[in-house]
Amino acid sequence: MVMSFSLSPRSMSKVYTGQGILPEKIADLGELSELQIEKHEPYSRDYLICPKCEDKLSKLEAFFASEFNDKKMHLAVAVKKSKYYDNTLLTANKYNPAFFELLVQSIFFRCSIGRYSGFRLSNDVEVKIAENLRTAFSIPDFRKLSPLDNFSLLYKFPVIVSSFHIPEGVDTTRSLITISHSRFPYFLAAGKWQFQMYEHEKHIKSAIQWQYGLSITLKVPEIYPHLKESSTVIILSQADGEKISNNIIHYYVDKRLISLKSDIQKLHNQIFNFKPESGIVDYILNQYFIHLREGQTEHDALALALFDLKKL
Repeated sequence: MVMSFSLSPRSMSKVYTGQGILPEKIADLGELSELQIEKHEPYSRDYLICPKCEDKLSKLEAFFASEFNDKKMHLAVAVKKSKYYDNTLLTANKYNPAFFELLVQSIFFRCSIGRYSGFRLSNDVEVKIAENLRTAFSIPDFRKLSPLDNFSLLYKFPVIVSSFHIPEGVDTTRSLITISHSRFPYFLAAGKWQFQMYEHEKHIKSAIQWQYGLSITLKVPEIYPHLKESSTVIILSQADGEKISNNIIHYYVDKRLISLKSDIQKLHNQIFNFKPESGIVDYILNQYFIHLREGQTEHDALALALFDLKKL
């Protein structure tokens, strides 16, 4: 079952329903233009790497999923055993930190070689991670390894992994995916997880990326010494998690509004041959939202808003 909604600054919002959603459920979304319907699953890239390497990557993912499953994370929050300010540190002591870091490296590597959302690692970092993966995957009987087996990385990058705390009984399928084009650090939010990776440890103190409030919440330069050389996840308090989720949503909504106003100015120029005043742009934008609430598609709502202006 899949239903996703994508929002980007320079295009209309889109919907991907997958193949398991009933037509009645899709109809509840209202009328959609063809430009708003995603034809292909937007979050996956096929044939990036060979099936044998995919199989070995799944082993790394299994280590992580086993050590940081929902049961262990709920228990860590409940017992308040290792608190850092309002957040909880969960360390998997039977999980080799090299495997932990390699998984995070592999996530950014796959986003980079797949050009997901235009993301790209620096060439030097991409090459080094590829070498780390080749070295790991050349280990005999890799699939039989345990999380605590001996292994070390040729190239290390500081990584920080955090997670929203999702209380039991709350819908876990409500999630966000966003990847920033920042480099100091590289940053990806996927579902309840947030992954950060730095090229050098010295960048931790000089990083200025907001990361939707996460960098301030985590106090990264202060907390990193507690994470170094360990397999540790920071479980955010519910309040902090909700704040960051809302910041992500507001960021993209604000960017979309700026883009909409730019589109309105361009269309007005094309139709009326002069640049509109800000009051006219605001009027068209307001009418656009009125028509959206009436059930019009984004495309038709904008067209009707411009017709409203001509009627004045």
